[in-house]
Amino acid sequence: MATIMVERYPRAVPGFRASDWAPDMPHGCLSVNTVHACAPDSEPVRQEVIARRMAGEAALRRRFEQAADLPADCDPRVLAQLVHTVTDGIAVQAASGRTRDQLHQVADLALRTLFQL
Repeated sequence: MATIMVERYPRAVPGFRASDWAPDMPHGCLSVNTVHACAPDSEPVRQEVIARRMAGEAALRRRFEQAADLPADCDPRVLAQLVHTVTDGIAVQAASGRTRDQLHQVADLALRTLFQL
């Protein structure tokens, strides 16, 4: 279960799915881009976006806690943080103009590395 969740999660985030690649639309994840681009007077919006992202990370952690195939020495909280860090990085790279193929290569390497641990 943990393996399947980690394998599917990066491809489920906005900016990575094929359906998100419209030539006339900004690339990347709205929440990732918003956190980095908010002006000081938009701090309440930034805080709301952060809270929503943290809620998503907490939900992923809870799923990992239920996973029977998670190694005993793997902390579900840290794994959820790692997955979110990788997907946030993928979203930033998408916003920076990386191609879908390049993003898939990064995700595939991250998954291969993770499952060697």
